[in-house]
Amino acid sequence: GDIKNSNFSRNYGSGKGGAIYVDQGGTFSVSADAGYATVFANNADGTGNALNNSFYFNYGGNMSVNGAGSIYLWDPITVEDGNFTLQHATTDSGAFYWGGKNDILGGTADIQLNSGSTQFRSDYTLVAHNNSMMNVTLGGNESFSLYLADRDPNLAVFDYTNAAANSTLTIGAGATVSSPNSLLAQVGRYLMVKDIAPGQMPTQAELDSIIIDQKPGENYQAIFEIIGNDIWLTIAFNPNLNDLSPNGDKALEQIENWLHNTG
Repeated sequence: GDIKNSNFSRNYGSGKGGAIYVDQGGTFSVSADAGYATVFANNADGTGNALNNSFYFNYGGNMSVNGAGSIYLWDPITVEDGNFTLQHATTDSGAFYWGGKNDILGGTADIQLNSGSTQFRSDYTLVAHNNSMMNVTLGGNESFSLYLADRDPNLAVFDYTNAAANSTLTIGAGATVSSPNSLLAQVGRYLMVKDIAPGQMPTQAELDSIIIDQKPGENYQAIFEIIGNDIWLTIAFNPNLNDLSPNGDKALEQIENWLHNTG
């Protein structure tokens, strides 16, 4: 089906699927026209897998996200089994906003964020369970935003802990990451990818090729780094010292320490 310019809010399913239950591999297009939005928010089901739920795919399926408007998938998706694909590939100006605890309970899930703009809310995580196959593509023509305010630094964006060993993470050349707001108040280290198999770990060179899109006046340094089987985003305050008064560097050190302790 084609879901366009729609609002699914405060629905409840006693079984599976807070807003929409998909059995035996349905296909959906979720879109919005320019100036409009499609919203999934505050829907819940009776499974208890996550606090909220928009889509429950019982046995695979296909979901495309596109359009010149805004798509708000604040409630997560659940995939139980079968082959599932979510694809965001658009040349339109619309944005995809994705949040919540998204669960891959079994089967194979291909998450393809190939082109367009995707913003992950502070509570977003995609988690593989039960040796399921989880393949994530971060395309070179996609711009990603990470909303770090109020985010748990140890909550992985992509959690491969219980995924099949040959699950993959592919990062396209030219992939861009930014923050909706200044990252200054979020200095620290944030878990991006958890426990991916060593043979599937992107190289440090691939991580270094990710473009960090900084707005004018944002004085921070952000890097992706491999630590064990995890990938972390480390953000450090990196001020311009040229115009500071004497001893200004010491004052900035005190400010940074304060931000670490209060962020």
